[in-house]
Amino acid sequence: MAHTCNPSSLGGRDSLQLMPLKTFPAAIRVVIQSELNYSVILQWVVTMDPEPVLSWTFNGVPCGMGEKLFIRRLSREQLGTYMCIATNSKKQLVSEPVTISLPKPIMQPTEAESMEPDPTLSLSGGSAIGLLAAGILGAGALIAGMCFTIIQSLRYLYPSPPSTGQHPLSPHGAQSWLNKETEMKPTPPSGRVIATPEEPI
Repeated sequence: MAHTCNPSSLGGRDSLQLMPLKTFPAAIRVVIQSELNYSVILQWVVTMDPEPVLSWTFNGVPCGMGEKLFIRRLSREQLGTYMCIATNSKKQLVSEPVTISLPKPIMQPTEAESMEPDPTLSLSGGSAIGLLAAGILGAGALIAGMCFTIIQSLRYLYPSPPSTGQHPLSPHGAQSWLNKETEMKPTPPSGRVIATPEEPI
């Protein structure tokens, strides 16, 4: 739809208003995003009386004349800001600046960005207390197992004497152990018989 400009409503020759342009592809917030080698069209759509002279600028430098500015194959050198200036015997109107740029690349989330929450940091108070209690019980069981192993080793190295009713560390108990070891000694190889005192009847 064409925009009609009424000169009487704009004041004198020095009064300027920014007019919208019709563009292809459509401009979003006065920015056109287009790939290279694609066509871009800018068109002046404001009607003025008398008919205006239309001139186009690219980054402030004149680049064309007429109602439409047709860029057939967009190149990097043509990326920038375009404006249209409409001038007749009564008024001069200027379009909004339209910038042509390349589409912004879509950032894909990487694996490093998608971090899983640390389960140790998300524990509630009850869970933390439960884990602490379990750790204490486990440590107690480990210590009890070590003590049991030490006691079993001591029993193996120092077997308990036969049940004689005497404490193994008492003098009578020690004498009994000595007598037992003496009886178990082998006969000397020389053939000598060692006499032992006879026990009184």
